[in-house]
Amino acid sequence: VDCDINGVSDQCEIADGTHLDCNGNGVPDDCDLWFSSSVDCQPNGIPDECEQDCDGDGVPDDCVPLPPDCDADGTPNACDPDCNNNGTSDVCEVLGGASDCDANGVPDDCDPDCDADGNPDACDPDCNGNAISDVCEVLGGAPDCNGNGVPDECDPNCDESGPPDACDPDCNGNGISDVCEILGGAADCDANGTPDDCDPDCDSDSTPDACESDCNADGTPDDCEPDCDGNGVSDVCDILSGAPDCDGNGLPDTCDPDCNADDTPDACDPDCNENGISDVCETLDGASEDVNSNSIPDECECLASWYCSTSPNSSGPGVLIDYEGSLSVSLNNLSLKVSGGPTNSSGGNGQPGLFYYGSTQINGGNGVPFGNGLRCVGGGGQPTFRVEPPVFMSSSGEATRWIDLTSGPMGSGPGQIQAGSVFNFQFWYRDPQGVPFSFNFSDAVQFTFCP
Repeated sequence: VDCDINGVSDQCEIADGTHLDCNGNGVPDDCDLWFSSSVDCQPNGIPDECEQDCDGDGVPDDCVPLPPDCDADGTPNACDPDCNNNGTSDVCEVLGGASDCDANGVPDDCDPDCDADGNPDACDPDCNGNAISDVCEVLGGAPDCNGNGVPDECDPNCDESGPPDACDPDCNGNGISDVCEILGGAADCDANGTPDDCDPDCDSDSTPDACESDCNADGTPDDCEPDCDGNGVSDVCDILSGAPDCDGNGLPDTCDPDCNADDTPDACDPDCNENGISDVCETLDGASEDVNSNSIPDECECLASWYCSTSPNSSGPGVLIDYEGSLSVSLNNLSLKVSGGPTNSSGGNGQPGLFYYGSTQINGGNGVPFGNGLRCVGGGGQPTFRVEPPVFMSSSGEATRWIDLTSGPMGSGPGQIQAGSVFNFQFWYRDPQGVPFSFNFSDAVQFTFCP
């Protein structure tokens, strides 16, 4: 085709650029206009469809008489951006009073707003100047320990490490973190990162316990430990300094009970019967008898005390009772013996006799006449007890009898002998040559048996 009949085909003319084909219809623009297949309202030799038509109404912008252009930039309002598609260009909205806090020519309601608070991100605070608003950083995961909407890295941090001051401990609730108080001069004697006024202070002297003297290093200041003697030094420090504590109860001996005021606590005095009461206290308060006043309860001692007089017999001044072995119940080796009985010049056995015992001393220990002697041992409402069998004195007037404390009247019943038992013993014997009776008695002995 050669629309202008110049001997060159339209295709070649378009291809070599001698003729334009702005609408790409394969027909040179000038032929479109000649044959009225295109309109040129200007006219400027360019088909209207190839001119700028910002509103797409088929009429080039230059052919529209005085189109609205609120910002007078040469672009009709209809061709300016309209971000919210409300039919009013952005620039016209802004010029008409719509908020545009960042002056980007776009109404704020079209700008990004990560927290949907109506304030564009670009107008929200950006504490670190990284072009991301604080609220968007926090919503995106940036730490904000105190929930103030500001990333922690922007909050005050007096020690320049760890969390912001608002998230550091504040032991006294004064609105200043502990670390900031200390950096600002608050006392922290133990350097534990807590002001002294928040640390434990058992004696309320404004010095934390951890900074007080603690002689035994138990974590309790000396001033808060017991001080039994009121000397201003705690008991434990007294002891560590050498004060005696014989029973190891943590109290100086001077504070422990001492019933006899001998400076030895009762707990360290002997306790022979292991009843938890010292011997001296038992004897002082009368709980235990102490016939020899040696501050040892009689039940703990093996005691022998002779009383009542012997009486002359046919061979001499009289029979004397004695013992050998021990008065210990556990040893069980006690033997009674007598001497001074009627003799036998022919060398055979002497006269028979019998040991017996009871709980009381007759007539206050003086005895009463009976036979040729004095009967000194009684039963005090109980019978007296024989130590069977009888014995025969030797030709020299002596006799010995072991007594088994586990058998006979000694082993059970009212005559049982055990630790602490007190019994009186005497020997009765025949004396056929005696005058006026043929029997007599030895003196007597009182035994206190011990364990």
